[in-house]
This record gives sequence, structure tokens and C-alpha cells, in this order.
Amino acid sequence: MYLATINDSKTPYSVSFESNDTRINDQPMALDIIEIDAHRLHVICQNQSYNIEIISKNTEDQTVQLKINHRLYHVSLKTEMDLMLQGLGLDTAKVKKVKDLKSPMPGLVLKILVEEGQAIEQGDAVLVLESMKMENILKASNAGIVAKIGCRVGQNVDKNEVLIHIT
Repeated sequence: MYLATINDSKTPYSVSFESNDTRINDQPMALDIIEIDAHRLHVICQNQSYNIEIISKNTEDQTVQLKINHRLYHVSLKTEMDLMLQGLGLDTAKVKKVKDLKSPMPGLVLKILVEEGQAIEQGDAVLVLESMKMENILKASNAGIVAKIGCRVGQNVDKNEVLIHIT
């Protein structure tokens, strides 16, 4: 069983698939599904035809972006296990993740744009690295707190060297 939330709606849909029995909000749905290719489906449901294209999938946050008959939908899915963990306060959204910012290439640290203890958001510029005479702005891949800065301005760094620890 899944809970599907469509376009940030307040009311999720309960969806279950068992053998040939598909149910949405406990109502049986007769579906005829034809897989056209890895990203496109043709579905007939209650005598209506739907062309579905999978635009993107994110398995980490369990979301999928679909184009159904030329309209875009953002769908968030939760399993029974996700709901149980969320009820216990153990869902992954609340768990702190440690994510280190590593140098994507050898280079010279030109500027450090953050300080230890500073809160940052995903996509914030944190460091400027010069490589092959080009300045590259490195951005945070996740939100967090700058725990430790592992480099200094003017330092030469190697590829995959940890530059900033983010918790």
C-alpha cells in the first residue's frame, strides 16, 4: 500500500496493487497498462485513455514527476513502512545527514564563503576553487551546519579531498 500525494495536495490517495486487484482509496480500479518504453505508458482506466510519461524520479525522497495527457503532476509516495517510521519520529527527513564537500578536481582554494557553525541551505555557494585558470563556485549539496573547514585560502587541494564538513 502506498500513500500518494499529488501536487502538494492536502489529501493523499491510498493506492494498493495486489495481483490483478488495484485499489485507490479502497475502491477497485480496472486498469489496462501498456508499457511503451522505459519512460512511457498507456493506461486505460474506467473507459478513459491516459498517456503517461515519466519525466523524473527521485528515489531518495520518493517523488516522481509525471506528464499525463500533456499535464504535469508531481507525485510523492510513502509506503506503510515510511508511515510507521514517521509515526515513531524516525523518518529520514528528520535524521541528520553528514555530507562532506569534496573537491571535484585538483585546484587552488581562492575564497571560503562560509564560517564554522554557519547554517547553510542546499545550493548555497560555500567555496571558490581555481582549476585550469577557471574559477569554480562549489555549492552545498544539502542543508546543514558547517562543522569544520578542512582547507585554507591559498591551499592547493587534490581531487576528492574533503574541503568542508557539513552536518
